[in-house]
Amino acid sequence: MTLGLWLGSVTAVIPLLAGLFVYRSGVVEDPAWLWGHELGVLLAGLSMFGIGSLLQTRATTLVGGTTLLLYVASLLFLVPWPDQLQSTSVLMMILGGLFFLIAILLSAYRERLVQIPEKMKTGEGIYQVLKWR
Repeated sequence: MTLGLWLGSVTAVIPLLAGLFVYRSGVVEDPAWLWGHELGVLLAGLSMFGIGSLLQTRATTLVGGTTLLLYVASLLFLVPWPDQLQSTSVLMMILGGLFFLIAILLSAYRERLVQIPEKMKTGEGIYQVLKWR
């Protein structure tokens, strides 16, 4: 049953996400794709996440949450980039700043991050999801 939930959840979402990324990358300009994939990904992600949380099934909860995260990440395709921001040096500055910010956040939350494997093993806090069916 677990394998069936995983396969069913993933096969329901993969075509919708593929169509969404194809549309947002600019390959297809058909407005019918916009509504079908925008609403499809949102409805599939929200319903899987909601029903998975309600019924405490790990597969649908994780696939639905991942779908919603990918949907939000795909919104970056809609941001218009000016010509002066497309040079390599500006991109390297942005990536370097992100790397520095992540390093500061990881050092600030080091104590909490060290405790995560033990909390996952015992199923404490939000890691109770991993102990579901």
